[in-house]
Amino acid sequence: MARVLDEEAAPRLSPAALAAAETAATVMAMNNVYYRFTQLASNPAYAMLPVKLRMSSIGNPDTDRADFELWSLAVSAMNGCGR
Repeated sequence: MARVLDEEAAPRLSPAALAAAETAATVMAMNNVYYRFTQLASNPAYAMLPVKLRMSSIGNPDTDRADFELWSLAVSAMNGCGR
């Protein structure tokens, strides 16, 4: 994903927007892996544990909010997120 951002997005985005796109990719990948694990884990206790993922960057993405949400959605779609 980082290579794609560097090759395709970097020439088209401002430095702040590129950083926000990288943040969206990172946070959504983290969420996709965690929540997919809780769905697939055979022990239901895993789904009951507190998540404690650090996602403060979502609240203030330093770019247009709609763009950030679209980048987040695109990463989730690429990762096959079912939520």
